[in-house]
Amino acid sequence: MFLTRVTKFFLHEMAPSEGSSPACDLLETWIELETTVHGSPDAQTGYILDISQIDRAVFETVAPMLAASSAQHRSIFHTLPTAANALAHSLESEKHIRLHSIALDLSPTKRIQCLLTETRPHSPLCTPMPQPTIEITASYEFAASHRLHCADRSDEENRRIFGKCNNPNGHGHNYRIEVRCAVPMGSTGAFDAVDAAVENEIMRRFDHRHLNLDCPEFAKLNPSVENIAKICFEYLEAALANAGLQARCVRVHETPKTSAIYPATQF
Repeated sequence: MFLTRVTKFFLHEMAPSEGSSPACDLLETWIELETTVHGSPDAQTGYILDISQIDRAVFETVAPMLAASSAQHRSIFHTLPTAANALAHSLESEKHIRLHSIALDLSPTKRIQCLLTETRPHSPLCTPMPQPTIEITASYEFAASHRLHCADRSDEENRRIFGKCNNPNGHGHNYRIEVRCAVPMGSTGAFDAVDAAVENEIMRRFDHRHLNLDCPEFAKLNPSVENIAKICFEYLEAALANAGLQARCVRVHETPKTSAIYPATQF
């Protein structure tokens, strides 16, 4: 079972390092660090871990490291894996606990996560711990119209299946797309690479378009949110690989209530 705790603390006067993307560095702000641990609930208390222990460990280990790193103008991509290891050592004095991940939002549209998914030895005589995995998520918006319609079905059946989404002249959405990918350790410019891939592969194709009429990808493929997510992932996977990043999944929100994720195995 997983337990997630968000710990909030303040860092002073964090400035982006020269020549780096501001999205990759912490500004003067309140930080909300999300810590996820894996373990089994205690038979009596029902706790995996007392959340006050998580808060205390974050305050004592992660917060000072982030503050010192920012004062030295080091990128968060260099700091977060070290902070994750330090937090893991602090929390895993409880033998039944494993740190799964830590994550923080760098902006409303940028998120970075450090995952520790393998078994971690407690003895210095054991095999060295594997390097953490860094993943980033970036979100974007594009406006497009579409019509949900199956040409091989009758007009009556299309209206029954798709309702007002079958309007002959189409209808519009402000789509939100979230792109999650794995990033090499010590990476610089990862968010810039994702920005460029999304601009080239998604925005130029689909933004302010009628998907059925303007986009050959959907000339015969019904532009459901499920199919849009799959097509977006397929375009971005190759583009991100060329930038040295590994695409994990794409999530497309058609409305605040409806979204699709592809591929589901990476969510």
